[in-house]
Formats: sequence, C-alpha cells, structure tokens
Amino acid sequence: LNVVCFRYRVPGLDDAELDRLNAEIAIDVQESGAAVVSTTRIAGRNALRACIINHRTRDEDLAILLAAVRSAGLRRESQVPAPAAPISPG
Repeated sequence: LNVVCFRYRVPGLDDAELDRLNAEIAIDVQESGAAVVSTTRIAGRNALRACIINHRTRDEDLAILLAAVRSAGLRRESQVPAPAAPISPG
C-alpha cells in the first residue's frame, strides 16, 4: 500500500487547534467528492491520510487531492479566530 500522511499547518495555531483543523479538512474533502482522505494520529498529532492503491492513479489525481486540501484549509483558516494579542503592562 502507498499510504501518505501529512498535516495541514497554519502558523500561530497550537497542536490542538491544528488537530481540529485537520479533522475538519478531512470531512470537507470527503464531502466535496474530490478525494477520499481519512485521519490518523502520528506522534500524538492528527494528520491527513491518503491511501493510494489504484494502479491508475496519476499525478493529476494527486494534484486534485492537494488542491482540495488547500481549498478546504484556506476556507477553514478564515473561520479560525485570530490569536489574542499579548497584554502589555500599562
């Protein structure tokens, strides 16, 4: 089996927020019908998992998968609240 695991990352988000984001991206990509991805845990972190077993899989198919992940990630990123600014002593 050709299993590829990867994690969508956003600077400034902690591991728990990235875990949730990656789980949501997996659902969005599946529901879009663009590709089938699942999630798995690697070193305690949630990652996207693609199992590529069809011998007819082409580079274009992988490009579709990655585009769907990027699209879902960008859409979800816009919904993540910005981190709070540190309070400076006054």
